[in-house]
Amino acid sequence: MTAESPADIPSSASAPHATSVPLAPTAKDEAAVETHSHLDVALFGPSRRVPSAPLDPSATFGFSPRDVVQDIINGVLRFAALHAFVDLEGPEHLAAADELASEELAARCGAQPALMRQLLSALHAYGIVAARGGRYRLTETGRLLLDEAEGSMRAAVTVNGSPLWWKAAGTLHETVRTGQPAALEGTSSVYERLAGDPKLAGQFDRFMSDRSAAIGRSLARLSDDYFAGVHTVVDLGGGRGGVLAPMLEARTDLRGVLVDRADVVLRAQEYLSEHGLTSRVQLVTGDIFSSCWSDAERFILSSILHNWPDEDCLRLLTLIAAAMRESGPKAQLWCIEGCKPAQEGDYNLFVDLGIRMMMMFPGGQERTEQEFRTLMAKAGLLMRETVDLPHGQTLMIAVVAEGAG
Repeated sequence: MTAESPADIPSSASAPHATSVPLAPTAKDEAAVETHSHLDVALFGPSRRVPSAPLDPSATFGFSPRDVVQDIINGVLRFAALHAFVDLEGPEHLAAADELASEELAARCGAQPALMRQLLSALHAYGIVAARGGRYRLTETGRLLLDEAEGSMRAAVTVNGSPLWWKAAGTLHETVRTGQPAALEGTSSVYERLAGDPKLAGQFDRFMSDRSAAIGRSLARLSDDYFAGVHTVVDLGGGRGGVLAPMLEARTDLRGVLVDRADVVLRAQEYLSEHGLTSRVQLVTGDIFSSCWSDAERFILSSILHNWPDEDCLRLLTLIAAAMRESGPKAQLWCIEGCKPAQEGDYNLFVDLGIRMMMMFPGGQERTEQEFRTLMAKAGLLMRETVDLPHGQTLMIAVVAEGAG
């Protein structure tokens, strides 16, 4: 671990259902945020922030039912403005110049000056840019739209703004009616569509890697108790290695196995080579729903189960449970997913993501922690512990249940 890493998360293994504290930002990160925030406010004035959840008419803020519906409608418009800004490469031009007038930015983006001014005015209200004397600069939030930014969300914007994702949103009514994602147009999965669209596949890889890297760093910072006796970590459906790479970089005593489809494994080889990890990772082409790699102490499933209906999840978890029994008593499943609120009607971001899953993946859905716990129990696994991870994700640690199998 580097000197800038947060302190280890203490083990809570002794508590059967304990949840550890979330990871804290580093002192350096906090200082950077504070400095930029003060600078932006001092030079450019405060910016409005978009609500983090849909408006609630039962709250004390005086929102009417009409306000609630209008806010939901406006969410589409806010994203359209964000996607346009990214597609026009506005963040890159502002970052390179530090600040620009709207006319200057329009010229660099090849856009209409009057419309660029309207776009920037909206982005100012959303907190993406700040303004002073008719000149604009990126805020700390806006810097997340840069490729090189720590925790970059540029790829998330480009993927969600791609024609396929837009079409999926526009045909959700048909998906709900038929039970099959209408946007896939007869193809079996999003991944089949990605295999035929190299540009979108590259953006999707980056989108997943940006999210996965934060998860991998968080797992690596778990206290040493979590890695006692661990030599091999297998990442099932591990993509390019976004989770695995930062774990191996931080913990040099570990070896990795990454299992995924043939087209993904090819891209993983390039990604892991860039990180100097090819000698420590075995790449395996395979279908994780047909067979499971054994001979490992940790089995990782990161953002996999929410793509699939219960019956497929149960099949996968049953295979993993069998592999864990073969691997010995130290074997654990580390399942990383977002969990919907336990109480229906409560809100977190995974309520929204549940809509995305069902419009893109046949049977895809977000679940509550209890629903994950039930699936694991049916597969012969016992969820022993949960750990809070960044971005609302939850690490669910499971072992083979006594008497199972």
